[in-house]
Amino acid sequence: MAGGESERHRDLKQRAAGWAERAGFAILGEEVRLPGSPFRADLAACRRPRSGSADPGESAVFECKQARPDLRKDANAEAATRQRLSNLLSRQRRLESLLARHLPNLRHGETLFPEYDSLDLDGFQHGPIHKVRREAEALSRRLYGGTKFDRIVRYRSADFCYLVLTEELAAGYAPPQGWGLLVVEGDGLRLERRPIHLEAGPVRRLALLVSIARKAARGVRN
Repeated sequence: MAGGESERHRDLKQRAAGWAERAGFAILGEEVRLPGSPFRADLAACRRPRSGSADPGESAVFECKQARPDLRKDANAEAATRQRLSNLLSRQRRLESLLARHLPNLRHGETLFPEYDSLDLDGFQHGPIHKVRREAEALSRRLYGGTKFDRIVRYRSADFCYLVLTEELAAGYAPPQGWGLLVVEGDGLRLERRPIHLEAGPVRRLALLVSIARKAARGVRN
């Protein structure tokens, strides 16, 4: 298994590739970087352009999940997470302002103006401020590393986005907004929910096609 990939995850990607080809996505690539984003897709695919058309064919991305923790990690809602983080950071600033006012000895003293000094809270026992800081750090990690599904749709990385799940994971699961759902059935996949057509447009379609080609070229060189 290259790169430590499990057999189960590999099987989901192969099923997704077979389904994509049958759906008319003839150009495929695995572990493809999505243009304009920090993400890679388990599988990216493009339809061939119509004869005489300058617009690349429609595109699709497939994310394959074999375990619930991995699924939850990428499925956090971006807007709600961002709002909660903003609220926490506002609370953190208020608490730090109060501490700086009542305990000026905590200031670092690195600037000419006390109001711009940072606070040295190492070793300072103040439960609320440390709790807020820990929660803000955790939410920040979640926002920038755990909202993959929401952000792929918002960036319109492809015309269609599909989540590929085992039957066990799909039971009672509602896919993120915009995503379609493909579920393991027999030797293939069944379309459980259709995705929203995101209208990626010719520029994004071409960028994804180039990304697939680059990944294929690297594979040939290796």
